[in-house]
Amino acid sequence: MSTKVGIVIVSHSPDVARGAAEMVRQMVGDEVPVAHCGGDADGGLGSDVSKIIAAIDAAWSPRGVAMLVD
Repeated sequence: MSTKVGIVIVSHSPDVARGAAEMVRQMVGDEVPVAHCGGDADGGLGSDVSKIIAAIDAAWSPRGVAMLVD
């Protein structure tokens, strides 16, 4: 388990979320749990609560998560 705060990136765009998460991973490496989500349930622009909850679960650490949203 990580002792670092996890990072969750949420965007209305799946591509923006993916790109931002990749940039963060390049900066922090594997030391910080990072997850992302974007788009609605059909993959279009929007948001999906179930995707957000899954990203929180994926990046969760004992210290919690910081969510960055657009």
